[in-house]
Amino acid sequence: MNGHAKISPSSAHRWLNCPGSIAANADKPWEQNIHSLTGTTAHALLEVALRLHCDPNDFLGKVLEEGHLPIEEEMVDAVGYALDFTHGYIANNPKAKLSIEKPVYPGKLFGTTTSVIWGTPDIQISNYPHELVTIDYKHGVGIPVTVKDNPQIKIYHVGKRAEDGPYRKYRSVVIQPRLPKRKPVQEATMTDPELMKWAEGTVAQVIPIALATDAPRVAGDWCQYCHASGRCPAQLKQTFEKAANDFGKVQRDPKSVAPAELALYLAQVPMVEEAIKSLKAVAISAVHAGVEIPGYQKDWTNARRIWSDEEQANATLTKLGLTPKERYSVELLSPAQAEKVLKSKGVIPPKKRGEPRVASPLDEVIAYTEQNPSFSKA
Repeated sequence: MNGHAKISPSSAHRWLNCPGSIAANADKPWEQNIHSLTGTTAHALLEVALRLHCDPNDFLGKVLEEGHLPIEEEMVDAVGYALDFTHGYIANNPKAKLSIEKPVYPGKLFGTTTSVIWGTPDIQISNYPHELVTIDYKHGVGIPVTVKDNPQIKIYHVGKRAEDGPYRKYRSVVIQPRLPKRKPVQEATMTDPELMKWAEGTVAQVIPIALATDAPRVAGDWCQYCHASGRCPAQLKQTFEKAANDFGKVQRDPKSVAPAELALYLAQVPMVEEAIKSLKAVAISAVHAGVEIPGYQKDWTNARRIWSDEEQANATLTKLGLTPKERYSVELLSPAQAEKVLKSKGVIPPKKRGEPRVASPLDEVIAYTEQNPSFSKA
C-alpha cells in the first residue's frame, strides 16, 4: 500500500494517550537528522543480512544505498544481536516462516479499514498456530524502549493475526543493543485472549475518537516528538501548572529532599524542558514573522558570519594566495577519530563480532572524563 497510514503503529503510544495528536501531526514534514539516518542505515544492514543470508561484516566500510551512512563496526555488532536471535529461533523452529519488512493490516480487527491503520514490522516469525514472534530493532541510545505492553508491537501482532488467524501465544521482542546498562534483548509474551481484549477494549475504542476533527488532546511524556509540541494548549497548561506545583516545593538544600520526592520531580523534568524548548522556538518564529509579544522587547543576537558555500570559499581563498596551512585550522583527532583512521590503515585490526576487545596502542595515551549520573526512568 502506497503512502502512509492515517494512524501509525509506530506512534501508538502517543495517539492512544492523546487522540488529538493524529490531526496535529497529519501534515508533519519528515525531518531527517544524523540519528534517524543512522537508524535507517542499521535497519537496511539488518534487512540485507537476513535476505541474503550473509555476515554483516561483509559490508564494513560500504554504503548500502545512496544517502545512507558507511557501515561501521559498532553497527555490525549491534545488528548482530537481532541476527543471532532470529537465526537462533529459526534453528529451533525450522518450520517457522520468516517475514522481513512485510506490512500488516490490522484494520478489520479494530473495526476500521486497512488504509486507516497499518504498519511494517522489522521482523515477524510465524510459528503458526503455536506462537507469533514480532521483533522491533531499535538502534538508538537516547530513549529506552520498553517491551512490556508495547503498543506498537501489539498492533503488529494484531495485524498478523488478521492475516493468519489466532495464535496461542504472542512474543514481543525489543532488541536495543546500544543502550547501556540493560540487556540487549527484551521479551514479553501474551495470550490471544489478552491481545484481543486490549485490541477491542482499548485500540478499537480510541481510533474513531482519534479520527474525529475535534479529538481531545492530552499532555504527557508522549508529547516529545509531537509536531504540535510548544503550540499545544493542553501541553503547556498541564506542564507549567504541574511544574509550579511540584518544583515550588523543592527546598534549597538538596540533602533535605527525600529520594522519593526527587524521583517525582525528575519525572517532570523532560516534559518541562521539552515544553520550554518548543515554546521558545515558537516565540522566535513568531517574532521573525513580525509578531509583537506583549511585555517582551526584541533583543537580537549578533549575526555570525559564515561561509555560504565552503567549497567555493576555499577556492576563493586559494586564488587570493592562502596556503592550505593558512586556510585550515588543525586540531588533534579525538581518540575515536584516531582509532577509525588507524583501523583503515590496518594498524589496529578490526574487531569481529563476538570476540573480546584486544589492547589498543592508544590505550596508554587515553584518559576518561569524569562520569556524572544521567537520569532516566528504570
